[in-house]
Amino acid sequence: MLQQPSIDEILPSIVISRQVLVADDNPINRKLLREFLRRDGYQVLEAADGEEAVRLFESRVVDFVFMDVMMPVLDGYEAVRRIKELCGQKGRFCPVLFVTAASDDRALADCIACGGDDFLTKPFNHTIMRAKMRALERSRDLYELVRRQKDELAEHHEHLRQQHEIAERTFGKLMRSGELDAPNLRHMLVPVSITSGDLLLAAYRPDGVQHILLGDFTGHGLAAAMGAIPVTDTFQSMTQKGFAIDQIAAEINRKLKASLPVGLFLAACLLSLDSRAGRLCIWNGGIPDVLVKSPADGVHARLGSRHLPLGILADELFDAELDCTCVDVGDRIYAYSDGLIEAENPAGELFGEARLLDLLSEPGSEGDFDHIQSSLEAFRQEQAQRDDITLMEIECVPPVPLVPEAVNMCREEGALRLRVDFGVERLRMGNAQPELARMLDIFPGLGAHRSTLYTILAELFNNALEHGLLQLDSALKHDANGFDEYYRQREQRLSHMDSGSIHVELQLTGDSGRGAMHIEVEDTGPGFDHAARQVASAGQGLAHRGLLLVESLCRELVFHAPGNRVEALYTWACE
Repeated sequence: MLQQPSIDEILPSIVISRQVLVADDNPINRKLLREFLRRDGYQVLEAADGEEAVRLFESRVVDFVFMDVMMPVLDGYEAVRRIKELCGQKGRFCPVLFVTAASDDRALADCIACGGDDFLTKPFNHTIMRAKMRALERSRDLYELVRRQKDELAEHHEHLRQQHEIAERTFGKLMRSGELDAPNLRHMLVPVSITSGDLLLAAYRPDGVQHILLGDFTGHGLAAAMGAIPVTDTFQSMTQKGFAIDQIAAEINRKLKASLPVGLFLAACLLSLDSRAGRLCIWNGGIPDVLVKSPADGVHARLGSRHLPLGILADELFDAELDCTCVDVGDRIYAYSDGLIEAENPAGELFGEARLLDLLSEPGSEGDFDHIQSSLEAFRQEQAQRDDITLMEIECVPPVPLVPEAVNMCREEGALRLRVDFGVERLRMGNAQPELARMLDIFPGLGAHRSTLYTILAELFNNALEHGLLQLDSALKHDANGFDEYYRQREQRLSHMDSGSIHVELQLTGDSGRGAMHIEVEDTGPGFDHAARQVASAGQGLAHRGLLLVESLCRELVFHAPGNRVEALYTWACE
């Protein structure tokens, strides 16, 4: 929390130029005031009429004004109105003390009504004049104190706004970097403030198993966003390498335990959905029960939390045991944060788990997600929420067959060849990774080389899509803002793509002891500057680093002009 200085500390630090403007058409009155003021250490500016007074005030730094009422050209009332208007434009307060011979109440009231702060009646007493000046100067200095504190508060708010913007953009990129747009997923995330403490991630393993993470950090804003970075990186990288969900949970716990400050942890539920085996496994640490609903039997399984949140326990105490249940095609899985069931209506009632179960037990299954959303909105009646609200619906769908548009597989002269064509409709859907993984599943004897081959294939496919068809510029990825813009353009161009295809061909020779995989990826785009990867290799940029990784893994990597066809050769031999 910012430490606010006391008034005593601030007031002495306010610099006062002690320059006073005296406006009076009588030179004797001006001389008298000038002598009094100079004796008290003030510098004096003099004006013989109201118009000259306004002109001097506008062009010089004035801290106090003595104003006569009756003057030629412009009287004191109008001069003060203009001076106060100038003060408002400059955001400052300058005291105005009227010096008048009038003594009737109406005339004195007019002095205050036009913007004057006090008045002296002629002939005036020097002691009274000094006392009135000191009182008005204290008001001026307090005004300056408030103005400075207001500026500091505005600066502090701007700093917080920038932090929230960073956190929001970080969360946005993390969420977009996953596969939350998979056809079988629907989700809702309503943050309590600008940024959310809840986190949703999804990714496919190379074998087609779908992983989902729903997390709820303690706190919100930048701290939660920074905690989400290692969680997202670990979840996605380990999923793509084929690790099981219990191994991923253990590694996330290890990283959070080592990096998070005391008091910050992640309540999380990690789910693994294997559609081929009809099996759902979860690790639940601090998230409400995961519900499994079938069209015929309603909610038939509840997988509750039996672990502590991630980031609390040391490695040797961490329990990675999973809970598993059988699921069928058509079943729907519901995971949600406690912000959903703890949402309040204006009467202070909670939405509650019982209400959620009642909604899921109503007839029908196609509209459950929409029904829960609309029921929650009707229940809350725009009541301010106290926590982030997150809901995920996961539909169990049949495994995606390896038939994007055209598949051709054959054996010839000791080689096994597979060709798959991805057309524009399939490319627009995104999420080709499971199909690429299943292409490799067909080939026998890959063993430990399968993960490396998947990395090569996925990277070449992504280059064909992003640079060959979508014509994205990797030079954008020079910083965090560039990454954000790159993936924004990717989503936009992919959604509007109306033509194009990618041809993938794999050829396996040999066996698990000694073999080779020839990979060819060709797109129908105009090509891209594949020679730019040499820039990255020279350490001059971030672009094409994926291709550098592929080049390091392959025995050969050859691009054919104009860059829309690439061939890679990966070999292995067991000693």
